[in-house]
Amino acid sequence: MNLKQKILVTAFMSLFISSIAIGIVVGTNAKKNKELPPVFINNEKGNDENNLDNTGYTEYNDTIPAKLTEEQVKNIAKSDPIIQEFLSNYSSVEEYCYYDGFGYWYVEFYADDWMSYAYAIVEDNNGEVVESEAFYYSDESNLTEEQVIAIALENEEVKNFIEQNPEYEVYAYYDFYQYWFVDFYDDYYFSWCTVTIDDITGAIVDVYSSKDIYNTTLTPQEVVEIALTDPDVQTFVTNNPDYEVYVYLMDWFYCYDEEFGDNMTVPEVGEINDNHGDDGTNTTETVDTENGEIGYPIDYSTNVTWVVGFYNYNYTDWIELYIDDTTGEIIDKLMTTPAIHTEEEIKAIVLDLPEVQEFLANVDDTEMYIWYDGFGYWYIDIYSSFSWEAYLFAEIDDITGEVIYLEYYIPEPPLHTEQEVEEFVLTLPEVQQFIQDNLDYELWISFSYGYWYVELYSDDNGGLWIEIIDDNGNGGLEVTYLEFFDYADIEF
Repeated sequence: MNLKQKILVTAFMSLFISSIAIGIVVGTNAKKNKELPPVFINNEKGNDENNLDNTGYTEYNDTIPAKLTEEQVKNIAKSDPIIQEFLSNYSSVEEYCYYDGFGYWYVEFYADDWMSYAYAIVEDNNGEVVESEAFYYSDESNLTEEQVIAIALENEEVKNFIEQNPEYEVYAYYDFYQYWFVDFYDDYYFSWCTVTIDDITGAIVDVYSSKDIYNTTLTPQEVVEIALTDPDVQTFVTNNPDYEVYVYLMDWFYCYDEEFGDNMTVPEVGEINDNHGDDGTNTTETVDTENGEIGYPIDYSTNVTWVVGFYNYNYTDWIELYIDDTTGEIIDKLMTTPAIHTEEEIKAIVLDLPEVQEFLANVDDTEMYIWYDGFGYWYIDIYSSFSWEAYLFAEIDDITGEVIYLEYYIPEPPLHTEQEVEEFVLTLPEVQQFIQDNLDYELWISFSYGYWYVELYSDDNGGLWIEIIDDNGNGGLEVTYLEFFDYADIEF
């Protein structure tokens, strides 16, 4: 298997589908590209400082009352040329109209087959149609795949693409709404060019390529070729003949932390609106109110970094390089290194720790997991199948064998023992009936956060799930939840 067969697409491949296949229409209102105006409460700008949220944007709590009625809006939409043409093709249509509360009406028209449809957006303030589109469904095309490919091959941008990528692949498909899409890919599947063709006229409507997205100095192929000049990569390729490769543009946030100063990190926020677009020129501020971080997307027009990674078939060995798009320089590199210590040696180090000994002495039914991350660190995770809240986590430096991080939690022991809980459960009528019907039952008991969890189950007939509070206020056990489950009702 050669390099060209090995390289995988891991980024941006969905862009050529989602950005092209959606929204191709038969007619587009000339006003479609008009920028929708900003919405202000009562048509007044919200420049009162008290109305600003912590991102600097005006926060609106009210909607704008509509001036137009539903019937008025429908009539306005029907006067639009594209909507008129759509309606002329059908004897009857379903109409839907709704107001968004912020100054715009949406009117939708559906043909009897519910496949062909049209819509219009009407501005409430002036009754103007700001956007309209029509979609006509047809399961039969006028052109064939061979014909649309031949048309696409005559396009100059496609010719340039093929000249740069002589070992290309081409695919064509019809969208059932009058348009063909012809996709050309290089043999790496990194670069591509898509041509949109009108099925009725045979005219090329649009040509869109990876160049429109990347807008970079280097191509993905050139990035891989630069990486292959690195001695460590050459050694990796020699040792891992069945390797795979991924390439993508770095998309990080630059953050300023008030306490720690500048750093490179992705803020832990509920939602970050990374809406800087493909060219990265919009540096919209985002704020993490909990951690006090202010984030700005990096401007790709001035700072572009490629990430290229090589990994073996089972992901146990890999190397990742960061390459400057302008200079082609390898500016950083991460690579796996063989472990110095063995798993048994790490386990011995862990078991010798007083904290681990305390944890194991106070927590029942523990299991230990040890793994090496390939970059000089071992991780140890100990948890209990009896107590879900108990845990121990440690990180060990592979070179020195030192514990550099340790965290654990030993919960308060329950008032009752497993034996007492089992005896209590066996007194319940539902449990007695279940045991009578399922002599081959098994019982499982665990404890967490003040509650006992008991499961009785049979391989053939499902089981019982019971939740019991450890202290009902009087120091006694009390059932808080009981449910029978049948395996036939469980979806896997």
